[in-house]
Amino acid sequence: RYENNGSLIEYYNSHEKGFDESFAKKVAVCIQYYIDYGDILLKVENFSSPKFVSLIAKELTVGDYGTCRMNLRNLLLKYDDIHRITEISPDCLLGKWNDGDLSSVEVTEVKNMPLFLFEQCTQFDNNLTKHCLSLVKVFLSSIGQVSWSVSLHDDDFNMKLLRIYHPDQLPFFIDAFKESLRNYAMGDSSEKIPFAIIDSVIEILNDQKYDLKMIFQDVRDVFINNANINKEKLKYFGKWLLEYGCLQDKQESLNKILRSEFLDDNDIVNLMLQYSDTVVAIVMKSNDDSDFVNKLIALRNTSYKDNDDFERICDAVERFGTDK
Repeated sequence: RYENNGSLIEYYNSHEKGFDESFAKKVAVCIQYYIDYGDILLKVENFSSPKFVSLIAKELTVGDYGTCRMNLRNLLLKYDDIHRITEISPDCLLGKWNDGDLSSVEVTEVKNMPLFLFEQCTQFDNNLTKHCLSLVKVFLSSIGQVSWSVSLHDDDFNMKLLRIYHPDQLPFFIDAFKESLRNYAMGDSSEKIPFAIIDSVIEILNDQKYDLKMIFQDVRDVFINNANINKEKLKYFGKWLLEYGCLQDKQESLNKILRSEFLDDNDIVNLMLQYSDTVVAIVMKSNDDSDFVNKLIALRNTSYKDNDDFERICDAVERFGTDK
C-alpha cells in the first residue's frame, strides 16, 4: 500500500482523517523496520496535517520498536522545531536519541544548536546530554577575550549559553569583564555593560566560587587613584561597589567615591539606604567626614525627615562620630 501511494508522505496526506492514537500505534508497528525514524521527525512540517504524523513520531519515540535509524546531528540541530511541533517531552526525545551516533556531533556544531537543547541537557543525565555539555565546555573555553568583550555588551549566543552552563571559570571571560568595567571607570570607554548582564555575570561567578571582591576592589581603586567618579558612574557601579568593593577598608572611599555633593541625588541616597551598615563603616574609616556628616544631618531635617532608614544612618554616624 505504501508503494502504491508513491511515498510515505503521500500516503499520510491521503489518509489523515482516519488518524488517532490507536491507529498511530498500528502504523508504527507496520513501519518500524522500514522507515528512517529521524527523517520522520525532521519532515513533520512537510505533511499537510503534522498533528497526526506527530502521533506516529511520538509513538516511535516513546514505544519499544525496531531499528530506528537517525542522523543524530541533524536531529539536534532541529531540536527546538521537533519539540515544538510534535510536543514530545524533552526526556523522551533525549532518551530515544541517546542511542544515536555521538561521534557525529562535534564541537563545531555547538553554535548552530538551539539554546533550549542545552537547557534540557542540564536537566537530564545520559550519554547524549553528557556529550552535548562536554562540547559546550570545550566551545566556551575556546572563546577569546575580544569575543567575550563583544558578548558582554551584546548579550549574544555566547553569553546566553554561558548562563545555561558554566561549570568552570573562564580566564578570558573574567579578563574581558574586568577590562570592560575598568575602561568605563577610567573613562577610556563610554560603553557600559547593561545592568542585567552584570547581574548575570555576578550570578555565574558566584556559582563558580570566584571572589568578586577582586574585580570591584580594582574599580574602587581606579576611582580613588584618579578622583574621576561622577554621579552617573556612582549610580552605575554603586550597588556592586558597596557590596563587593570593600569601600570601608579605604580611608579615601568617602571623599573620593561617596562624596558629600552626591547627597542631593535621590537615587544615590536611596542606594545608601540599602547599604546603610556599609555606609556607616565608610564614614567611620574616613579621616575627614565633616562635610558628609553635615550634609546628612541637613537632609535629615528636610528631605528625609520621616525616613526611618535615613534616621538610623544619621544616628549611627553621630554616635560613632562622638566616639572617634
